[in-house]
Amino acid sequence: HLSSAYGSRAELVVAGADGLLGRLAPGFPYIEAEVRYARDHELAIYPDDVLARRTRLSFLDRAAAEAARGRVAELLAGA
Repeated sequence: HLSSAYGSRAELVVAGADGLLGRLAPGFPYIEAEVRYARDHELAIYPDDVLARRTRLSFLDRAAAEAARGRVAELLAGA
């Protein structure tokens, strides 16, 4: 997933993971490290920046995106 989504930048996503390899939502490939990458390298500020614009999870499964929203907010805040 990371290779197809980020290309040569996939290594940067993993390098900054610091153990954040958990899935944002069951059944989807998106991992917590992608939120940190979006915050630090793509200027994502709000959960919708990640859930709709970076991962597209909001469009794929609204309920899964809503369930992940709290964790995404924590990660964007630096948790």
